[in-house]
Amino acid sequence: MKLKSCNFIDCNLEEADFTEYNLAEANFDRAVLNRTVFFHTNLEQADFSTAIGYEIDPRHNSLRKA
Repeated sequence: MKLKSCNFIDCNLEEADFTEYNLAEANFDRAVLNRTVFFHTNLEQADFSTAIGYEIDPRHNSLRKA
């Protein structure tokens, strides 16, 4: 799924599954990401600076400039 440049501001995304999504340039401002799955996900230039509760494995996701 393509959600490039999407804004997830003040969202509760607990247990969401973003497997094989394109989330390049997405904004996760103050998002809650507990137990959220990122696998084979494009997260290049995504902003997680104020997000909480996330774990992202850099071996299985694209994280350039995130």
